[in-house]
Amino acid sequence: MTILFETPVPVLLAGLMATAILAVFYLNTRRRGLLIGMAVVAALTAGGVALERSVKTDREQISELLDRLAAALRADGLEANTPQLVIPAVYECISPTAARTRLLAKTNLMLVEIHGAKHSNLRVEVNRLTSPPTAEARFDALVTGRGRGRLADMVAERMYPLEFVVVIRQEDGRWLIGDDLRWQLKTFGDADPDRFGFDTGR
Repeated sequence: MTILFETPVPVLLAGLMATAILAVFYLNTRRRGLLIGMAVVAALTAGGVALERSVKTDREQISELLDRLAAALRADGLEANTPQLVIPAVYECISPTAARTRLLAKTNLMLVEIHGAKHSNLRVEVNRLTSPPTAEARFDALVTGRGRGRLADMVAERMYPLEFVVVIRQEDGRWLIGDDLRWQLKTFGDADPDRFGFDTGR
């Protein structure tokens, strides 16, 4: 069912198939009722596409959360890429209860200036049985950064391919990053879940 709200393709395909079938029958019979049926199918298809656009799945909401986090890390829309401006923007994506993650973000952003950040290959498993509801998000990321201040000469700018496993919490209707997160540099070949452990977040 979720796929119906993640892409309009199933609705469009169903609408096109139904319209094509009705068109064939109309050409063979010339019954005007079939034209009305085609109009109804077109209206239902348009309504289905509009509904898909208006309903955001958990995965789409989490993807938007990661987009906002990446924008905050890059200092998009901020006057300058400084810790004083970037850290509060990043905190908007982290649960107020995730003190450890907030401290981790603050510590690293005081040392490193992020110039590029984006995610891909997002996989989400939602658990509605927890309180609050949680979701395990697995994704790849490309992060480009360099050292700040005195570290600028020691930590040159470079791109880091990373793998993440993050537990995200739904609080007050919003998905926010929690204290359970793991990451490490991405390697080629099959991913080994046991390799996650660089930072268990526990």
